[in-house]
Amino acid sequence: RLQSAVPKIRSAFGSRAGGPRFNASATGGARPRFSATGAGRCPNSKNSTLPGSKSNEWRIGGGRLTGSAAARTYFFAFAAGSEDVLLEHFVSHYSALGINFATNSRLVLHLTGAAEVAAREQASVAYLRGKSIPFRSSPRYTSQIKALLANGYLRTLPDEALLMYPDLDEFFALPCRVGDLLARSERKFLLTAKFR
Repeated sequence: RLQSAVPKIRSAFGSRAGGPRFNASATGGARPRFSATGAGRCPNSKNSTLPGSKSNEWRIGGGRLTGSAAARTYFFAFAAGSEDVLLEHFVSHYSALGINFATNSRLVLHLTGAAEVAAREQASVAYLRGKSIPFRSSPRYTSQIKALLANGYLRTLPDEALLMYPDLDEFFALPCRVGDLLARSERKFLLTAKFR
């Protein structure tokens, strides 16, 4: 299925200075609609289980943060303001996973002000404001600036907080019953992922 979707995705996005852009003519003028991924696939998911687990309860790919796990999970991202369509999908995806962007996030938009991406940067700003998602902006982006901002945000969080820190093109999947997994932890830990 993915291979048949690739030509449609490529036709919906073109290139120009500032990175990929949405090509409205490829979809009859309509913006692409992204669905919230990961929802509704627990516990009968066909995805792999967590290492060492034989239980379907721990399958990866359908989990959602709820209750105390959602309340103590914070989110940081430094995103290109010129990627307005991807930003909408990004926010939709992580909202579906249980991230509360209004209270538990720090988004930093890289806004260059360059003429060739100004409309797309304005669309990103309008989208976040329309969703009441607080954000900051930065005219410069470097890995060092990103690390300083992420570490600064981390220092403001409570001791029991968890931080999710994806790039704009990374869409994490959580294990089913992730809340139970986090509740059982009595020590601090780092949850990492690997690419397949």
